[in-house]
Amino acid sequence: MKALIPWRDALQCVLQTVEPSAVVSAPVEVRTQGTVLAEDVHAHWDFPSADVSVMDGYAARSSDLLGTRPVLRRVGESAAGHPLQTALAAGQTARISTGAVLPSGADLVIPQEDVQASDEEVAVDLAAFGEVKPGRWVRHQGSELRDRDVVLEAGRRLGAADLAVAASTGNTSVRVHARPRVAIVSTGDELVPRGVVPPPGKVVSSNDLLLAAAVVQAGGIPVDCGIAPDDPDGLRTALATAMTHDFVVTSGGISVGDHDLVARTFAELGIEWAVHGILLRPGKPLAFGSGQGTHVFGLPGNPASSWVTFCLFVAPAIRRHLGVRGDLLPPTAAVELRNLAPGAGRRAHLVRAELHGDGTATALGSQSSGDVRSMGGADALLEVPAGISALPAGTSTRAFLLNPWRS
Repeated sequence: MKALIPWRDALQCVLQTVEPSAVVSAPVEVRTQGTVLAEDVHAHWDFPSADVSVMDGYAARSSDLLGTRPVLRRVGESAAGHPLQTALAAGQTARISTGAVLPSGADLVIPQEDVQASDEEVAVDLAAFGEVKPGRWVRHQGSELRDRDVVLEAGRRLGAADLAVAASTGNTSVRVHARPRVAIVSTGDELVPRGVVPPPGKVVSSNDLLLAAAVVQAGGIPVDCGIAPDDPDGLRTALATAMTHDFVVTSGGISVGDHDLVARTFAELGIEWAVHGILLRPGKPLAFGSGQGTHVFGLPGNPASSWVTFCLFVAPAIRRHLGVRGDLLPPTAAVELRNLAPGAGRRAHLVRAELHGDGTATALGSQSSGDVRSMGGADALLEVPAGISALPAGTSTRAFLLNPWRS
């Protein structure tokens, strides 16, 4: 085991090692959501593509709106998707819908509430309509975007609205960083599959589910490689298979006990460990290394330790691989502690906490690495720096948000 290092130094080592993935062409559709643009996205035409009406009303020529109460002759209709094919002559008007193309010859729109209309004529109430000038109630061609304008910049992670922007401006595909495939291996003879009642001394394997869901949230593609045994041959086979993916994330067997074979097996398979052990609670045994075209994270087996180290190390690495720019750690928020947050001696302590709507946070009563319930109740992690016995109630600090989408 290497010398223990501060967790932020370990994260820096990870992010200096992992590079953005290859650039690929991806269709503009739902499955591309969450990928990161490698190149700017451009408009392929003006938007709007023609002069269109902002209101339901009547298209007209401003030169015809002279006198105290002009009366215009109705000659047709321009509806959304069905433009009027003939030009307006002097003294003519056409019914027009919101978003419909302005007929040739027209230069403004009169809202329907500013007229008295019959089947043949439209009398305009100029007092209600106001100033007569070209362009009133018209959205001009190219007023929002011009052909070849940048609509989405490289480095942006695509959300639902971004996909709509790309599609509406004529893009059928975009250039993005490929999603990483993340192999997940749970290790230990004590594990039994979900759905099996564990006999004494056994536990249900749940870290694989936890990590797979976390990989999806981070933007990767999880690959379940199953449960690996504690015997050297079976473990070697499982890890060698997992190493064919972009990342490998293992849970358990990474410490220095007699049955902790993961680190030495990976070393035999060509992984060079850059990190093995950090000054952090929970998560002290964390390991990170690279080799044979993959990056490997050895996470502790206790559920809370596995989850915290994933959030602080694996998720930032996945986002780095995706091409995300800027801060790769979870977002933070300012909070005030309602109770004491305990420290962990010479190690930093990331205390699981519950957030409240008034900007305060409560450190959960159990901080045991094996307490599954403490994960379900946690919205945030509060960092108590190394060497500090505790952060007392009333302390103002920043919290890492674990579920920023939760209300």
